[in-house]
Amino acid sequence: MEQSFAVRVAGLDGVLTAAITAGLRTLGWPVRSFGAAAAVVLVGDRAGNLPPLPADGQRLHPPRVILIAGLAGLPALAGAVRAGADDALDADRPLTVLIGALDATLRRPAPRSPAERSRLLAALRFRQAESARFDRLTGRERQVLTGLLDGRLAAEIADDLHVSLATVRTQIHQVLTKLEVGSQLAAVALAHRSWAVPLAGPPAGRIGNLVDDRASWLR
Repeated sequence: MEQSFAVRVAGLDGVLTAAITAGLRTLGWPVRSFGAAAAVVLVGDRAGNLPPLPADGQRLHPPRVILIAGLAGLPALAGAVRAGADDALDADRPLTVLIGALDATLRRPAPRSPAERSRLLAALRFRQAESARFDRLTGRERQVLTGLLDGRLAAEIADDLHVSLATVRTQIHQVLTKLEVGSQLAAVALAHRSWAVPLAGPPAGRIGNLVDDRASWLR
């Protein structure tokens, strides 16, 4: 069903921007890449950079500006929300979930209230604090955590790293302490949610699934 107002989509990640554009058009949104629109969607790149906010003097124009970026873009997202952006969405979510969240945001009848904006900023700050915990890890602890992400047992990680099982168990304990979690399962869940740059790349399958998911909207 055709929606009632136009949406302009612009971004620094060409693949994700094209996939979002296609997804919104599938849901009936009239999408344009330039010109006047009632809402603007800005898509960041993998390094965390965002396109400049559209502004008329000291005010955003249009007032409905929605930002999309991954973990690396959290500081930029928080700054843009403080500057008046209406919403910030996680680019690392599965594309179908991201498109659904964007559709719901566009359908919201009015921009966020000051109280809602404060809650959004608090959530972004919490996510930044979670991500910052991984900076505490040493290189070897990152290797151990990567092994846990791959579903490997402590003994298998010890074999991979050519160290004793006792050493790996000590390092796992250090990982849990530094990440402020109580179990390996919680550490893995936190890493999937908030580890911006795992040592060996994103968790297994994440890149492939993301590319496949985006490609399905472009066909």
